[in-house]
Amino acid sequence: MRPKDITPTIVMNSPFLNPKKIKNKNETGTVLLVKRIGFLGPATIFTLENDLGFIQTTDDKIYQIPQDFKRQCYDIITLSLTGGGKESGMFPSKMEFGYINKKPYLEFLN
Repeated sequence: MRPKDITPTIVMNSPFLNPKKIKNKNETGTVLLVKRIGFLGPATIFTLENDLGFIQTTDDKIYQIPQDFKRQCYDIITLSLTGGGKESGMFPSKMEFGYINKKPYLEFLN
């Protein structure tokens, strides 16, 4: 489902999220207060490689999702939808993004 107020042009002109590279979980990655996560692409065919993924923060900043994080973000959208979509209570959420030993991680914070 395409968000009506976010267009491909807006996403393409937005910066990529550039999560911090940290040594271990005792350090803090990039923390955002996320309003929503979404993907824009053809309505009939979804591919993580070609679709534009975005993160919108509560202060309405838009970031493109780096390829390394698309699978995790897609999984979060799926969980949100199975839990009732907007009524699921997943968003807004404080989320941490980062790399540990060159591997991406994403975590919900409370």
